[in-house]
Amino acid sequence: MTLAAAAPTPTVPVTQPPVVAPPAGPGTMQVVVKPWGEVTVDGRLVGTTPLDRLNLPAGVHVVTVRHPLYEPWEGRITVRPGQTERVVVDFPSAGRRRQ
Repeated sequence: MTLAAAAPTPTVPVTQPPVVAPPAGPGTMQVVVKPWGEVTVDGRLVGTTPLDRLNLPAGVHVVTVRHPLYEPWEGRITVRPGQTERVVVDFPSAGRRRQ
């Protein structure tokens, strides 16, 4: 008995969707404080609210908001490239008044 070699199976290349990299560069942060507050980002004073668009490098930042009648508010905010993160602090509703 003679065996014939099988015909080669054609191969079809598998195409994968292109990998889309996230946008590079900075993001922005908007800070809204009621009634108002002095804002520091990563220990650097950036101004008094309202602060509409703070350009920041992408990554995690420590944001501190101070008002003379309330204990400081502090939070860690993740800024994503090309996006705007919004920080809202309502001292009368959620803040602790200083003694």
